[in-house]
Amino acid sequence: MWNDIARHEIVLETKVGWDIGSDEYWYSPTHMMTNMERSLNNLKTECVDLMYLHHCNFGKNGEYFDDAMEVLLKFQEDGKTKFIGLSDWSDEKIMRYIYKVKPDVVQPYRNVMYNTYETSGLKNYIDQKNHGVCFFSPLKHGLLTGKYETPASFDKGDHRSGIKEFSNRDIIEKMQENKLLLKQRFKSSQNPVMHGIINALFSDAPTGCVLLGQRNIQQVEAASRLGDVLSKKDADWVHALYAA
Repeated sequence: MWNDIARHEIVLETKVGWDIGSDEYWYSPTHMMTNMERSLNNLKTECVDLMYLHHCNFGKNGEYFDDAMEVLLKFQEDGKTKFIGLSDWSDEKIMRYIYKVKPDVVQPYRNVMYNTYETSGLKNYIDQKNHGVCFFSPLKHGLLTGKYETPASFDKGDHRSGIKEFSNRDIIEKMQENKLLLKQRFKSSQNPVMHGIINALFSDAPTGCVLLGQRNIQQVEAASRLGDVLSKKDADWVHALYAA
């Protein structure tokens, strides 16, 4: 199937900075280069379309930033990536480095429960530059869809184990209530819950998309039906549901 798709018809993205390797700090130039070559080999390509800096942990005083940026720009100069991206859980950290990185695409944490996209200044930056923005964790690991009917616990090492909302009964019950309200308001949609939660994020982000973690064909098909921009009235209604 992979060979049936022309390379120019897909966009390949990857990141550096996820694993620290054998070094004592993130973004070791040697390790960054190793990761890039591994990605190119795994993806069976000579160039990725977009390479992200996975986070903004460049040392207590940003002392590792210059080396990391030099390597990233060298990737671009050598034709190993076309575009540069910047990501982090904190919009404030992204804003601290965004003017130095000058990314083509930004990947911040955003969903209808957690939203500092505007207050941090990131929205204004994206709008002014007309750059791409890709929101990650738009479903908060499935919590926002109301799939959990009771407080959940997870195995040690599962990233969800550190998210307190999963063990909060009041929040779980609120997600169940929101699910029913979304189904009523967007009942004409094939997936009214996803339609509301995801599409509400696009109302103020015309260059935006979301990063969804599809695990099966059904989830891929469901994701393919998303992307409509809600009216401001509907988007404000959805955001209010999760802010309450």
